[in-house]
Amino acid sequence: MFSAPVSDRAVANLQYFINNYDLEALQPYINKNLKEVTDSIGKIKRYRESDFISDRYELRSSKLEWAKKYLGLGKFESYNYLYTG
Repeated sequence: MFSAPVSDRAVANLQYFINNYDLEALQPYINKNLKEVTDSIGKIKRYRESDFISDRYELRSSKLEWAKKYLGLGKFESYNYLYTG
């Protein structure tokens, strides 16, 4: 597929996109109903008691993990989504 640096950059961009625009904004590029995926992820996260900030972070992280898996980028990480290269 892609080299590790290219894939890491793809994940960084994906993380930025999800954090700033949400998973559903990728709908034109993903052949799944992302509204349903988002609702499903949200239902799983609502079963746990947590504060708003950590819940929001966990929800974004779950969306990113779902998108990485769907796009075949699951083994790549991104700790800094503010990629400027």
